[in-house]
Amino acid sequence: MKHIYFLICLLCTSVFSQTVIQEDMLQPYLHIPILDEVHSESSLKLKKIGYDEIPLHIEFRGTLLEAVAWEDKEGAHILLFSKTGTFAYKAYEDISKTRYTFQDKAALYVYMFTKTKGDDIYKRQWRVYDYAKNYGVDMYVGFIKKATTITDVDQDGTVEVSIPYRLIVRGGIDPGVMKIIVYEGTNKYALRGETAICLTKKKQETQEFGGTFKADKKIQQHKKLFKFLTERWEQHKCEAF
Repeated sequence: MKHIYFLICLLCTSVFSQTVIQEDMLQPYLHIPILDEVHSESSLKLKKIGYDEIPLHIEFRGTLLEAVAWEDKEGAHILLFSKTGTFAYKAYEDISKTRYTFQDKAALYVYMFTKTKGDDIYKRQWRVYDYAKNYGVDMYVGFIKKATTITDVDQDGTVEVSIPYRLIVRGGIDPGVMKIIVYEGTNKYALRGETAICLTKKKQETQEFGGTFKADKKIQQHKKLFKFLTERWEQHKCEAF
């Protein structure tokens, strides 16, 4: 009887201690450098803030990757970047939703919150949400490191937030999806296309596959901003293989 009691205690201790270790590994904040401070507007005095500096009334989905705060004539702003890991979801095969298969999915989010003068709390101005889904192949959903810019390229007093990211689902070496989503105030623009597979040969020559994009017609009317975004696309389109 004593031996049985000892084994039960040992088993319980092992289970609970393992659970504690797993819970301790959960991270509410996983820092990845997303903001390109070099090409962003220095006069805005952009400040990266930690998880505990985000007001409690601000709600967002996913694991926080980076948060940036600044102030301008419109008020105080907080820009949040977050993403999920890969998770299983039900892909329904009929309208009645009685048959389904499990697929893999991953998503990313960007939130802009603003507190204008006279307001007590931050209010959400816009949200970017995108995802990739598939099953049985390699998948990546994420922001390009040190690529997002916060600027005022046309010097009209309205900040532009330009967010490049990639959605890749592949079984070979085909180009993935690349986008640059831009918000100027509440106006949204976009460059959408594909990543470039960039192969460097022995003579340091680079051969590219893919890398093309299409831009919204309305962004092409903003010549300075369109030129800036085209240069950003060229800088970040390559996937190194």
